[in-house]
Amino acid sequence: MAVSPLQDVWQGLLLREFWTTFAWNDVKARYRRSRIGQFWITISVGLFVLGVGLVYSGIFGIPMADYMPRVAVAYVVWTFISTVIVGGCRTFIDASAIMQQRVFPFSVHACRLVARELLILMHNSLVVVAVWLAFGIGLGPEALWTIPGLFLLAYVSFWLCMIFGIVSARYRDIPPIVQSLVSVLFFVTPVLWTGDRLGENSELILHLNPFAYLIAIIRDPLLGRPFEPTTWLVVLMIAAVVTALGLLAMRMTSKKLAYWL
Repeated sequence: MAVSPLQDVWQGLLLREFWTTFAWNDVKARYRRSRIGQFWITISVGLFVLGVGLVYSGIFGIPMADYMPRVAVAYVVWTFISTVIVGGCRTFIDASAIMQQRVFPFSVHACRLVARELLILMHNSLVVVAVWLAFGIGLGPEALWTIPGLFLLAYVSFWLCMIFGIVSARYRDIPPIVQSLVSVLFFVTPVLWTGDRLGENSELILHLNPFAYLIAIIRDPLLGRPFEPTTWLVVLMIAAVVTALGLLAMRMTSKKLAYWL
């Protein structure tokens, strides 16, 4: 019996034990027989932040105590966003065996991917903690905005997985194209640089880049910056747009998706 997209999403969320278990197994399977395990990702992120902090703080003329925390948060969040987008392209392709053997809500596979990347995000957050301790940074009441920020980030990521997963199942050239575009987007997203150091052109990039806002709702509260209504309003608009596109894509392809795999 066919269900509506909203029913599919709700049924997928109710299968929490399924997608959380698979997400945890995905993380363990990736580093099976490794002594350090999933912390290899954390180590690589930490080394990147350390190297960039040492070099780019001098290039931009920013004190390391100011630059390193900013880069640490921005890079950890960007790693989450980029892996969700790239991995989201294969949401249904990689789950084709399960989808052909048993009927699950389509949304459960997107939940699985987002849950997996959230687990990795939790590991990578140890880098942020280490930087905070190294520079003696305290957390103010503004840091509480990180909680709804993480919720919104996960929500947007879920719909990005659904959208890219459906399109990629139909057009198999999409995953490599998206992977190439994500590599370029890294350099035009304020991860390594700050707007005040790049002149007037950077303001246009900041205003038009949706990922800059997704990073800001996590980074700014942790850095003690005051609540910025405009940033949150833009993120809510992004959430509304991806929700509408995701529901439309599900409605148009729900009867075809399994045949594309």
